[in-house]
Amino acid sequence: MLQQSQEASKLCDSAIKQKTRGLQLLMYNQKFIIIQRLGNLRTTMNKFQPK
Repeated sequence: MLQQSQEASKLCDSAIKQKTRGLQLLMYNQKFIIIQRLGNLRTTMNKFQPK
């Protein structure tokens, strides 16, 4: 019984770690997308500015 609960807690730990890693990746991707969009916005703004 004790063995099983230890296994379960190990599984929970690894699941939590994977989830946080997934979240970090998600946040990183969001940041990257936002930066990309800002860059695109800047280039479009430059196109429309009178020279």
